[in-house]
Amino acid sequence: MLLTRRSLQSSCSWPLSRSLKTLRPAFSISSRARTVSMETSTRQPIHGFPEADEATPCNIDYHLSREASARTLSSLSKFIFSFSGIPGMVGLHGGLPPPSIFPFKAMRVQLEDGTWLDMSAKDKMDAAQQYNTNGRGYIPLLDWAKQHTQKLHAPPAGQQVVITSGSNHAIDNPVSYIAPLERRHALYRMCRKYDLMIVEDDPYFYLQFPYDRDVPGLWKLGRSYLSLDTDGRVVRLDSFAKFLAPGFRLGWLTAHPTFVDKLTFHMHGTALGPCSTTQVMIAELMQHWGPEGLDSHLKSLQTVYKRRAQLMHSSAQQYLQGLASWLPPEAGMFMWMKLEGGVKDADDIIDALKDEQVAVVPGRISHCNGPRPAFPCPYVRLSFVMAPEEDIPKGMQRLANVIKKVQTT
Repeated sequence: MLLTRRSLQSSCSWPLSRSLKTLRPAFSISSRARTVSMETSTRQPIHGFPEADEATPCNIDYHLSREASARTLSSLSKFIFSFSGIPGMVGLHGGLPPPSIFPFKAMRVQLEDGTWLDMSAKDKMDAAQQYNTNGRGYIPLLDWAKQHTQKLHAPPAGQQVVITSGSNHAIDNPVSYIAPLERRHALYRMCRKYDLMIVEDDPYFYLQFPYDRDVPGLWKLGRSYLSLDTDGRVVRLDSFAKFLAPGFRLGWLTAHPTFVDKLTFHMHGTALGPCSTTQVMIAELMQHWGPEGLDSHLKSLQTVYKRRAQLMHSSAQQYLQGLASWLPPEAGMFMWMKLEGGVKDADDIIDALKDEQVAVVPGRISHCNGPRPAFPCPYVRLSFVMAPEEDIPKGMQRLANVIKKVQTT
């Protein structure tokens, strides 16, 4: 546990609140106040905050848990660093395997457009197979994350960045409610008044596709809490998983320098940081693409997801009118639906779903009251990104058949 006392969590995955304590105890936020959550969805062009001149720097030390407060660089690392920079030093101290024994000497990967990226330079191959020698991540990727975050969110409080093994490695997994920009302004002011911190866990940030407008690409994405943060009280989590590939297991965290230091010490003392090989690969890809290439990739991805989301919405309109209620998805990978037609709890239709050969996720799994057997949850989560497009209408029809069977029993 890195933070304690007071916190507010913001994220963008599930519309149903979940308990942080039951999700990831080692990195959860335990709060004296009620945990609040909301989604960072459609926002206006970035830069600035109307009350920037009234900024009051957040005292991060006050919010740190005892464990985090005690975290420092390891004794061995401190000792080794004390010898750095001494000319003529014979190093008999290192526990790093010599690059000469590494098995791979060259690495090339082909992109979807046929382009080859060559990472066979000795410095890249050495870095890809060695421990993380920089606590905050592979320096070319770390530099990209810093510049990218600055351009996209323009955080006004001097935050720092650390590369993580995805968002789960950083703090937790998201919980959320949707909140418009004006409400987020109000919530940020409330956090300033009561000295709360905000964890903005936003893995679906790049998967925005407004229903009635063109896809935003990179530069027309909505506004984040980080862009409002004048005090250094926002801890923002980003992930490559949803807009590149989850198998890379990479993300980055942006926060107050003190918090980043503490998290870096924690990672150095546990997993020694994220995978070196994938850090080198993603750094090479981001350098090859540049902002224009990333913008093009995101527009392509957003267009595909928008088409699939609208197909699911139109199929639901065709088959599920009067049997369920929902809103057309405008971001992310899922459509949330409240079952009607006599369904009190989505768990009650699991056997019928199997009989009808359609799988959806019961909302109970994503709800903080989910473990309580007496708690009815009529919501389900439907993914529009993995199934073949021709199966989406078929799935909606089968779900409708399940609900109709409930009505007749």
